[in-house]
This record gives sequence, structure tokens and C-alpha cells, in this order.
Amino acid sequence: MIQIDRRSHMPPYQQIITNITQLIILEKLRPGEKLPSVRALALEVSVNPNTIQKAYSKLNEAGIIHRETGAGSFVASDAVNICKQRALSEIRGWLHCLVLAGVDKNEILEFIEQT
Repeated sequence: MIQIDRRSHMPPYQQIITNITQLIILEKLRPGEKLPSVRALALEVSVNPNTIQKAYSKLNEAGIIHRETGAGSFVASDAVNICKQRALSEIRGWLHCLVLAGVDKNEILEFIEQT
């Protein structure tokens, strides 16, 4: 389900956030669904539990998950929309950079169509 690329320049906690966000967008994790415990996920992906805790905290702050004391962490009811809006915002930022770099609109559109 969640994988860490040890060769990536992206820190493990950010990879976990990205993985969970993608799973939510793809509806493999649904609103109300319980996430693995911090310890269980740390064992599964072989990272320090603090790394999972940091990722869960960031997801909680963003409103993507919510915590219930004694019960664990769950996908928030509006998580799909929040994740999609965050992804679109990232894409918007990259498109802005490409335009500033002089990449032609038609090149961008062709790339999108090919993707």
C-alpha cells in the first residue's frame, strides 16, 4: 500500500503524505476508513514511528485525516476534495513555472494529452 523510496530526495514523511493523498484520490482509501496505527505503519514501511507521526500530524492539520482519541486516525469526510484541490494547486504552480520558463502552451497541452 505505502512504499518508501530510500533513494528519493523527498523525505520519508513527505513520501507517506504523498502516498496517502494518492490513495485517497484513487479512492483506495475512502472517507471514514481507518488508517494503520503509527506503530503498524512504521513496521510495514521500516521507518521510525516519529516519521509516521509527523506525516499523520501534517495530514491532520490539512484536514485530510482526523484523529479520534483511543480509536486512531481516519480519512476525513472531505478528504477527496481537499486532496484534489491540493494536487491542482501543485499543478498550477508547475504550469506557472513552465510558462515563465518560456515553454509554449501547445507543448504543455501536448504533454498533458500524452500523459
